Amino acid sequence: LLRATSKAGYKEREDRIAELEEFINDQELAKKECIEAELKQMHDVDIKQIQLSKKSLLQMSDKTKKKEKELMEVNQELSKWKEELAKKECIEAELKMQQQMHDIAKKSPLQMPDKTTKMEKELMEVNQELFKWKEKYKNQELETNTELDKLTYETKMLNDTIVKQKSELDEMKTAVEESVANKKAIEKKHEECLYKIEQKEKQIENLEVDITKQAEELGLLRATSKVGYKEREDRIAELDEFINDQESATKYSNELPSGNKPVASPVIKLEEYEGGYEYEFVAKPSADLECAICHSVARDAMQANSCCGKTFCKNCLDKYLTSKRIETNLCPVCRADNFTYMVDKKTRLLINNLEIRCINNNLGCSWRGDLHSLKDHVKHNVVTDKGCQFTELQCSNGCGVVVQRRLVEVHLKSECELRQVKCKYC
Repeated sequence: LLRATSKAGYKEREDRIAELEEFINDQELAKKECIEAELKQMHDVDIKQIQLSKKSLLQMSDKTKKKEKELMEVNQELSKWKEELAKKECIEAELKMQQQMHDIAKKSPLQMPDKTTKMEKELMEVNQELFKWKEKYKNQELETNTELDKLTYETKMLNDTIVKQKSELDEMKTAVEESVANKKAIEKKHEECLYKIEQKEKQIENLEVDITKQAEELGLLRATSKVGYKEREDRIAELDEFINDQESATKYSNELPSGNKPVASPVIKLEEYEGGYEYEFVAKPSADLECAICHSVARDAMQANSCCGKTFCKNCLDKYLTSKRIETNLCPVCRADNFTYMVDKKTRLLINNLEIRCINNNLGCSWRGDLHSLKDHVKHNVVTDKGCQFTELQCSNGCGVVVQRRLVEVHLKSECELRQVKCKYC
């Protein structure tokens, strides 16, 4: 029997290790592909944004150069106009002097008759020239003013566009910095994934070492059957001692007075619950681990091997197949004929290793562990007196009060109405 069971256990371990390796490799490949795709997308977006910003900067620089040239030309024209205005002022001063001389000549007409006539002619000519110059200056001033208004408006628009583009460049810089930070975060995640992969590979190597050790032990057991027989006898003796210890503990608990008897653990039959697991999981389980009928985490997972490959609870499948409404053997999901299913060991192993919180988490229990270790946590061990201290128990004296396990002693000693108390008078 030992040889048969050891061979079966060795094969089951090899199968489980192979399944775990396949699952780990698939997850690692998927994570690597997602990370590489995200990095490529971020890199392409950053390159496009940088190219657009460079183009916009070049365009703005060209526009500013053109506007600077136009402003230089306008300044040159303005300097010319200023020179012409200075000439005009000089001519007006000369005209004033000539008018003064003309007034003097009018006062003394006998002395300078010829000069006055000449001066009057010259004044007439100068006035005509001044009139012409004034009309020219007026037209030119209007044109220059309109051009200056246009230039000022364009400069304002250019300044506004420059400010907007500067703000856009700042936003682009912030976006680039954020993308760089995201890249660093993704690289950190990638390094963490690689670290986890290395740890899992080490675990697999340790499992392989354990398997080799067990194989060597099996070889030694085959070679030394007599030693194995003696070890079996020693184990049987140890089991007998343990049973005797348990019997003595139960006898001791029966001999105690009724007020100090340990309270029995509540009748919690976790395996008899219908449907899937509805515990409070630490991390949300994946949709592949849920039952396609009750939509909870599958209990005693079964897999459809003839059609869609969905997972189901064993109780849900039994109820579905034994119900009177179903006349033919159809799949409950894809409705395919000749529905067959099998035990899904891989999903069962994954579900048993999910981390959950205690059933009494709402009452204050902070226990967290694997799903398969929940029974050991909830059940009450009479010998070691261990178990969840927040489970609600009924009083052993029959008072009908429900008390948490951690408060049972206080209730039995001081609160229970049916507790035994020493009489004051006897």
